[in-house]
Amino acid sequence: MRLKILALVLARGKSKRLPKKNLKKVGKKTLVELAVSSGKNIKEIIDVLVSTDDKEIFKLSKKAGALVPWLRPKKLSMDNTTSADSALHALNWYEKFVTKVDGLLLLQPTSPFRTKKTIRDTIALFKKYKPRQVVSVSYTKKKGNFVNGVVYLTSPIKLRRHKTFYHDDFLPLLLKSKKECLDINTIENLKLARKLHYNK
Repeated sequence: MRLKILALVLARGKSKRLPKKNLKKVGKKTLVELAVSSGKNIKEIIDVLVSTDDKEIFKLSKKAGALVPWLRPKKLSMDNTTSADSALHALNWYEKFVTKVDGLLLLQPTSPFRTKKTIRDTIALFKKYKPRQVVSVSYTKKKGNFVNGVVYLTSPIKLRRHKTFYHDDFLPLLLKSKKECLDINTIENLKLARKLHYNK
């Protein structure tokens, strides 16, 4: 039986280090559009839902083909709001008004070079070992394996129980591409991403 995965893009309007970062462009698309498109045309993903408090992101995400059912409540758009809190809000709404799902896949806009192969590999690993969470990691000799933010896939039961995308027994998916693992949070990160895009 085919898995039913809900892809979720969390995209606040405000950001401290890089103002309006989710609306910054790498190539011809904004970071939020790139996140939405990365979740498209993957058979297990039944919807790509964007949770945002920003009207511009709301309109752009709808145009990109995402499900954007509401503007996120202000209480879930604060600096101290966790990804898990916002994700649970979206998951609870989706399972109440649309359908139950087997997994929730978090696609952060700050990883513009995420590949569909990585998403498919994540889903394959999750399918084999569910309900364990699958999280992408990078490796360096100095730090060992560390979470890089490219993909997170959790079962609803794990997210509700632990309020996190990577509890103690999560499965690491090792990504070796430094380009894919680039995480945009500063103007320097953005400049590097644009350089990598145009030099591909």
